Amino acid sequence: MKMCRFVIADQLKRRGIEAVTVRDLGLLGIADVNHLVRATGMGYVLGIVLGQQKRHWIGEWVKGLEIMHAVYTAENMQNRVEYL
Repeated sequence: MKMCRFVIADQLKRRGIEAVTVRDLGLLGIADVNHLVRATGMGYVLGIVLGQQKRHWIGEWVKGLEIMHAVYTAENMQNRVEYL
């Protein structure tokens, strides 16, 4: 899933959704807790969306995230975990 998440982010960007990856920031390999702190400081939502990698295709992830973006505000996503 590691490389897929970059493809997913690129697809979201093409749809006009602001998505930033750790690759974009040059922070690959940094602990998750540091990503949460950094995202909060930058005013971003650090989304945790769960799904089965072998069950969902990239297009399904993109569509699901696109729908979540359309439905939820950043405030709605605070302390929330979504399942695809």
